[in-house]
Amino acid sequence: MRFTRLLYQALLISTFGGVLFVLTSVLLFPLRKAPSFAATFTFPNEALTLENWTPQNNQIPAASVSENSSLVAAKQYRYQGQDRYNLDLDIRYLINTSANLPKLLQRQIGIKPSLITQHHEKGVGFYGLFTTEEKTYLSACINPRGASSLTKEQFAQNRLIHDLHPSWSIPWLLGQNPLTDRRCLWTTLSIPLEDLSPEEAYPLLESAWVQIYDWWAPRFPES
Repeated sequence: MRFTRLLYQALLISTFGGVLFVLTSVLLFPLRKAPSFAATFTFPNEALTLENWTPQNNQIPAASVSENSSLVAAKQYRYQGQDRYNLDLDIRYLINTSANLPKLLQRQIGIKPSLITQHHEKGVGFYGLFTTEEKTYLSACINPRGASSLTKEQFAQNRLIHDLHPSWSIPWLLGQNPLTDRRCLWTTLSIPLEDLSPEEAYPLLESAWVQIYDWWAPRFPES
């Protein structure tokens, strides 16, 4: 009983000491400018290896990056399947974004899908599937922490859960990182309809997406 009481007191003292240290730092350095994420990043030139897909040398041009945009870097890769149909991967690094992918598709890619169906993969997160007159698409945001997201609400939920955690919020109080990590690796996969029907393309897009997520999630750009 006495040991339990001493342990409880030690935990209280340790917690109080940590809080006191953070508050002291905030009071002593109240005018420090909050850090921001580096607005530079370079995607690898070599395409990620995907099972059943062969990277093509004729990579399509990357999207242009505007200085006034949340878009920091972009890269596009092209793959060819065993039956000679193509798979295009468009991946973009965004900062200070709400990660509202339906709006981003229209504003940054010029696609206004009439219907996006939301799906969820255990161990990965949310993603959206949709079809235009020309292609079948899969789109999702790889989050810096937490599962992938499709909507701004899902992205905000990840920020609420992971950015308010002591492992992130205490460094923020110390001026070591921004309050919220509003970054996203926006990933869009597509297959032309002339090659496959949507019903045939969706499983291929989903398989490639899981591989891309598994590779990029632990390699998310450093802050």
